[in-house]
Amino acid sequence: VLHQHQHSWTFSHYSKHYHHAQAFTFELGRVAPFGENDMAALAPMLTLLSSLSAGYEPPKKTAETMAFFKVQHELMRQAEDFTLCFDDDVPNFSRFEPGTCLAKDGVAGDFIVEKTPLHVVFPNAHVDIGARAALLVVPSHAIT
Repeated sequence: VLHQHQHSWTFSHYSKHYHHAQAFTFELGRVAPFGENDMAALAPMLTLLSSLSAGYEPPKKTAETMAFFKVQHELMRQAEDFTLCFDDDVPNFSRFEPGTCLAKDGVAGDFIVEKTPLHVVFPNAHVDIGARAALLVVPSHAIT
């Protein structure tokens, strides 16, 4: 579960911002043909989201079976010469240790992981200048 306080251009952001609705974006992470995703693996998420959207406290056991993260940094592309310092196909939530250079940018400079390890989500070095190239996240506690 990834908790982000910043807006992103999704329908859930639109719903929350303009209509004051409870909103979330659901990403499977891996794409499979329609009907072939392993929905059993998502059962704890369905229980959590159903509880939260109905205004109920989710069962404690449900939250304990999932990993929670929060966004620590948004890695933005500021220059034409922007590059990520890892493979394009690195899996979401890959961990990078302190001292690791994650990106090089002619305007923003190098982004180096500081004291706390970071995990990368949705990396894409080929975004437009000024756009988000990756989310950098840290483990968090259950969101209730």
